[in-house]
Amino acid sequence: DRKIIERLKYAKAKNPGSRIRISTNAGLLTEKTSLEMADSVDFVYLSVQGGITDRDKYEEVMGLNYDKTHKNMMGFIETAKTGRHNLKISNIAINNAIPFDTEEKLEAERAFWMNKGINTLNFGGFSSWAGKLDTGRDNYSRNIRGCSLKHRPLTHVHVVENGDVILCCRDWDRECILGNLNESTIFDIWNSARYRDIVEKVYLGKKAPDNFLCYRCEDAIRL
Repeated sequence: DRKIIERLKYAKAKNPGSRIRISTNAGLLTEKTSLEMADSVDFVYLSVQGGITDRDKYEEVMGLNYDKTHKNMMGFIETAKTGRHNLKISNIAINNAIPFDTEEKLEAERAFWMNKGINTLNFGGFSSWAGKLDTGRDNYSRNIRGCSLKHRPLTHVHVVENGDVILCCRDWDRECILGNLNESTIFDIWNSARYRDIVEKVYLGKKAPDNFLCYRCEDAIRL
């Protein structure tokens, strides 16, 4: 998105009290972009699939030039460390869903980032995205009572490019559309019968179709 900085600044100006988070693979995170982004966001996830300590695996998985993105990430981290920007070093996290071959490689990766001042390291496994991808695990359960992702159906508003408000980030296929911001306000959608119906299915055990999104999701809280 060539207008990403413009959009971030707009969002912050319109709602200064909001906390803006963004995920990036750092492929285009130049020095100029780093400075602009550090002033516009509150939390950044650096996507480093394959690990920064394994050049070959990183390039195989990410399809990016290791030297370029490594330089971009280190520059961005140093920008945050100065303390002169909105973004603080404590609010940078590393995301890597690719399993490490050995415990030694995992510890080497962990040590690398912690040495840079990064303490939030998300080295989890692959998500099935609510059963849309085969991870080899059976996540299906009709007995659910909530969401382990900080209760996103109650705390987050997920808006996609056409204005649709979806249930959460796992609903990339847009199965649970709560409304559209071109037609309704966030307040109206949040207080709609449609939203209440979904929340009751997720949190109160209200009966839902067998293929209900949250029944298939590993992030649902099971009884």
